[in-house]
Amino acid sequence: PAGGGEDAAPPPPPAEDGDGFKKQLYPLPKEEDLNNWSHHASIDTIGDEVLKRALRGRDDVSFVFGMYQDWELIQVDSARLKEEEAEAAKRKEEDKRAAAELAAIDEEEEEEKPKKRRPKKASKKRGGDDAAAAASEAASEEA
Repeated sequence: PAGGGEDAAPPPPPAEDGDGFKKQLYPLPKEEDLNNWSHHASIDTIGDEVLKRALRGRDDVSFVFGMYQDWELIQVDSARLKEEEAEAAKRKEEDKRAAAELAAIDEEEEEEKPKKRRPKKASKKRGGDDAAAAASEAASEEA
């Protein structure tokens, strides 16, 4: 429409945090991670033109969280997640291999240790069979 009033282009969202605005962290925050979405204390800083038009002249929305995503950001984030998963799998495999090596070393050290043998205890009392054997010895010496 002629006259321009409401159709005039609003100012772009601020490039830096401050004055009721906090930028979204990139590449993509998780959906449940609202702390890393963009925060807007006014519709003047949001980039969604449809939302701005819908809320123009209304005061029933006092705060907006935003999360911008597009195909390129999703691809970048997916690649980053795959890389992180591959690194985690690699670390897990290295930890497993290191644990197996340590277990083998412990086993070798255990095999190399001399086995401790307890000396047999001498019998202090003579009775029963021992007494009979001693008497038999004495009798054979006399003869």
